[in-house]
Amino acid sequence: MAGAFTMQMTSLHQVGEQLGMAFQLKDDWLDHDTEKMGKPLGMDIKESKLTLPLIHALRQASVQTQKGILYSIQHARHDPQQQETVLAFIRQSQGMDYTRR
Repeated sequence: MAGAFTMQMTSLHQVGEQLGMAFQLKDDWLDHDTEKMGKPLGMDIKESKLTLPLIHALRQASVQTQKGILYSIQHARHDPQQQETVLAFIRQSQGMDYTRR
């Protein structure tokens, strides 16, 4: 009987973890792709948060491009052009498509 309870708890933990992951991926996607649901576009960039779309895009980039994008992220809070540079980079690098898949 105790073994069954442990198995149920393990299963519930796994479901919760997977739901949390799905929620975070959708949140990352919404932050970079749309202003729907009342969330301003690019808030994670302004807050220098690394999201899956950005991580994927950076993995595809040269070291020089990575350095430029990291500079843009550091300055995006006060410079909307830097924020747009990062958003465009993510779109061009298929970071959104990767996250959606």
